[in-house]
Amino acid sequence: MFHAVNAQTSDEFITRSKSSFKISSNSLDLKATDQILVLETTKATNRKNGKGKYRFAYQSIHLEFSVNDRIENFYSDINSDKNKYKLSFFDSNNNLIISVLIPAYYVNRLNNPVSNPKLYFYSIDLLEVPRIIINNTDKIDIIKLVTTK
Repeated sequence: MFHAVNAQTSDEFITRSKSSFKISSNSLDLKATDQILVLETTKATNRKNGKGKYRFAYQSIHLEFSVNDRIENFYSDINSDKNKYKLSFFDSNNNLIISVLIPAYYVNRLNNPVSNPKLYFYSIDLLEVPRIIINNTDKIDIIKLVTTK
């Protein structure tokens, strides 16, 4: 049997707000068609601590957006950079606040290959990014780091 979950119930667990960041990839404006910040509570899987397993939960902000172009790959010779994304945060004067590397599994990408124009949907876990940086950000530049061919 299936049970419907209404929006009010799901909002108790997830807090959402519209955002208006300029989102680019390798300095190319991706012109986000929609974007939100989502505060999610995540229940993690069991982890071993030497004495047994334990469960834990944490909250993190996710940036979710839709765009017509993919985040670009940037080729790197540094092997430790592969399978990571580089997020660069800029203030309203286009000054770099900070750049951070996050693991690729913090980024979820879906797309609809038959839509016209093609749409890409991203959800990026900003767990490693202090909220004060997000509060002072006007633009986020995102690239996917991959090793050379």
